[in-house]
Amino acid sequence: MRGGGERALKREEELSSKDIALRDELRKLRSLLRILREINRTRDLNSLLRLLARETSSVLDAERSTVFLKDAETDELWSIVAEGEKEQIRMPSGSGMAGYVYQTGEALIIQDVAEDARFNPEIDRKTGFRTRNALTVPIIDPDGKVVLYVRELAVGEARRLPGSEGAQYPFWSPDSDAIGFFAAGKLKKIEADGGPPVTLCDALNGKGGSWSPSGVIVFAPSYDTPLH
Repeated sequence: MRGGGERALKREEELSSKDIALRDELRKLRSLLRILREINRTRDLNSLLRLLARETSSVLDAERSTVFLKDAETDELWSIVAEGEKEQIRMPSGSGMAGYVYQTGEALIIQDVAEDARFNPEIDRKTGFRTRNALTVPIIDPDGKVVLYVRELAVGEARRLPGSEGAQYPFWSPDSDAIGFFAAGKLKKIEADGGPPVTLCDALNGKGGSWSPSGVIVFAPSYDTPLH
């Protein structure tokens, strides 16, 4: 009887372990489905990245997630999403674990960041958050970058606008000579005929703008702030 009871208990433990593993897999699948539904529903990069960060933290039981983008103008990485932080995080593009992953394209799994030379403790000192371990992976779109193109209706080919990498929510000037857009946490403008972009002001999560005939641009610098 004793042997039979032990076997029954072991069987229950195995079933319990399988149930836990199954629930964990279902949680991950639901998270993936939420992301896929959002991708099909919207083309808003900021919303997608916030969802990605939130679901990643949930699936991995992480305290927080941060998504960095490259600012080609300043050669820095900046946080388009930083859970738990109100201020934007910026660092040189080769700094810390994020910089290493950006430059190499390799994923990092660090159990104790204090023992890894690639960890940049300066960010923790600024934010007050203590990082103990970290998973850092590159996020690469199919083309590797987003850039503006201009095509006249009478011309078949679209013309690339160098310097507009990472552009979001573009809008025309009233005379159609320039284009305003958001990139790397800034509101910028670029001439439609080409030329270097001009940074106008900060706009952490710019959500679109309107350019008046008098030269005034009204825009929302973030998804939860009033118009400027």
